[in-house]
Amino acid sequence: MERTVPIVIALVLLAACAPPAEVPPAAVIGRWDVTMQPDGGRPYASWFEVVQAGDSLSGRWQPGGGHATPIVRIIAAADSFAFERPPENDLAAPGIRFSGRVANGQVTGTMTELDGTVTAFTAAPTPPLVRTEPPVWGEPIDLLAKGIDGWHLQDPETTQGWRVVDGVLENTEPGGNLVSNGTWMDFKLELEVNVPPGGNSGIYLRGRHEVQVLDSYGKPAGSREMGGIYGQVTPTENPAKPAGEWQSLDVVFKTARFDASGKKTANARFVKVCLNDVLIHKNVECKGVTRGAIGGDLGPDVAAGPLRLQGDHGPVAYRNIKIRPLP
Repeated sequence: MERTVPIVIALVLLAACAPPAEVPPAAVIGRWDVTMQPDGGRPYASWFEVVQAGDSLSGRWQPGGGHATPIVRIIAAADSFAFERPPENDLAAPGIRFSGRVANGQVTGTMTELDGTVTAFTAAPTPPLVRTEPPVWGEPIDLLAKGIDGWHLQDPETTQGWRVVDGVLENTEPGGNLVSNGTWMDFKLELEVNVPPGGNSGIYLRGRHEVQVLDSYGKPAGSREMGGIYGQVTPTENPAKPAGEWQSLDVVFKTARFDASGKKTANARFVKVCLNDVLIHKNVECKGVTRGAIGGDLGPDVAAGPLRLQGDHGPVAYRNIKIRPLP
């Protein structure tokens, strides 16, 4: 009995001096590829990310339309979370609410809009990419060599306003979005586009990442102006030509970055863009899909995808569309 008290005191002192147990980080931290599942509607692609800096959490959500905007009032426990996506111009205003759970590395959750409409969603971690060697580009493929037969409407029930005349692919009226029959992962793309006054189109790389096509002559560079990665990356400058003139776009999409010695330095979805021979994006990262992306039809974001041209906003014309994929 005489030794019990000192031993107990020692144990208490050791417990008092021990560092506090580490709290595991919230499982929702990271970037997630989302499949929205509207009741009675067709599933569509989205994404969100939650990042931690010190004791604070921040993040963004990409809706089906528009572009990625901040999320706020984030509550994250070990395996559950909740946050809001308020209006972009008023982060203090009430927002669309999201909540869910993380189990076995997968998310199940719901989105509740301001009118009470609830949409279920599932999500998986944005998949890693496995490119191990620098790309060696193949021979160029002329995507207009077969005329309109090399393409199809994304939704066959929409209006077919596209036609090929004298080597020019033109959209004569608002209608369907046009999708190439071929699919690719890493590639070089070159084309010319003619945007009429007030024109609006877009070029979706792998069906997922939109390079904006817009009548933007004389405007400041912006992520939703000509050459921007829609709503995500602003070009370094805006060398757009006046409406009605042919403009050149040269795009490189790569799933990894290598240094001069050929050593891989990063995995991601990198895009390089030259507009009218001016470099406006130098290996910028596409963190996720942009609005209107072709979603679950393509499978996980490690799969190849087509070229998609937006045609639902009105007339636009393309020519000399050539792609150089990896062999």
